[in-house]
Amino acid sequence: MADFTSIRREECRATPLPPGCSLGASRTVILQSVLNEIKEHGRASMHAEVCGVLVGSLCWDGAAYLLVDGRIEGKHATHQSGSVTFTAETWDSIHEELDAKHPGRVIVGWYHTHPGFGIFLSNMDAFIHENFFSFPWQPAYVFDPQAETDGFFFREGNNLVQEEVAVVPDAAPLVREPTPCTGDRIVVQDESGRSFLRIGLVGATVLLLLLGTISASSILLLRQSRQRERLAEEKAERLQQTIRNQAEELREFQRQREAEQASHWLGSGFAHHLFHWWNSERDVPARQRANGRKILEFRFGESPVPGKTAPNPSIVDERWEWDAAEHIPVSSTRQQDKPSPPGRDDQ
Repeated sequence: MADFTSIRREECRATPLPPGCSLGASRTVILQSVLNEIKEHGRASMHAEVCGVLVGSLCWDGAAYLLVDGRIEGKHATHQSGSVTFTAETWDSIHEELDAKHPGRVIVGWYHTHPGFGIFLSNMDAFIHENFFSFPWQPAYVFDPQAETDGFFFREGNNLVQEEVAVVPDAAPLVREPTPCTGDRIVVQDESGRSFLRIGLVGATVLLLLLGTISASSILLLRQSRQRERLAEEKAERLQQTIRNQAEELREFQRQREAEQASHWLGSGFAHHLFHWWNSERDVPARQRANGRKILEFRFGESPVPGKTAPNPSIVDERWEWDAAEHIPVSSTRQQDKPSPPGRDDQ
């Protein structure tokens, strides 16, 4: 029940009650046109909460009562599906419009919507009411644009309870509004059971956020794994290139070594055959060596180095030739048959 005990007559406007209207426990009267504007504001956002303030004055007609004859939209407020917040820009806009369009009036309460959530005050709503609308006679109006239900809440002790208000028929009511100011007052249905739907939506939102976080973490881990694989492949490629370079250097070293061995072998082969020829020359008579010449034939074979062709000399034929002036026949013999010196048959 709204508390007007601290209100003095000097603080109120001398305004009689509209004919036919009776005050209830809330001692609050609101114009139908103001309710229509609030509901139109709420229906413009069927999925996110909107807010505003109630504008009016304290009046006196035998006792104090509250007359709500205007409202101001809460522009620049942060709107979400489950909450709404008055920002500093919101309050600046409200006070500018209050001075410009509602002279002589004051902020007497506030309103906001619960699209699909039902009629109740959440903990955040109670916090806003306690800190920004702390007078015991200031109401909080809640409207559900989906269910077309509404309700006024007033402070009663330490609690906020729902109360009935009287409506002045200065305009035609909108959808589902009863005819006011005929002794009847608005009785707002309590649909706090819809809070379970709100809790479910909040839980689904949290679940989606968790899934999004898990998905982002999985994608990050996958990218890191792919990066590590790419680095490992690059390292393996560099190692293989190093092995190939070392193998090429080893082959080049082997080729040089084989060439040195072949050169050494070739030189030693010629020395061996020349030594053999020198020894064979000592067995030839001096006259034969003086008047003839010895001809050596060499054969070149395959190199002992695989895949290489190099001289491998060996004596395959040797013969002596004499000049015709000495009347010595030219004979040919193998290395094993020694030539006979001229005139030996006559001896």
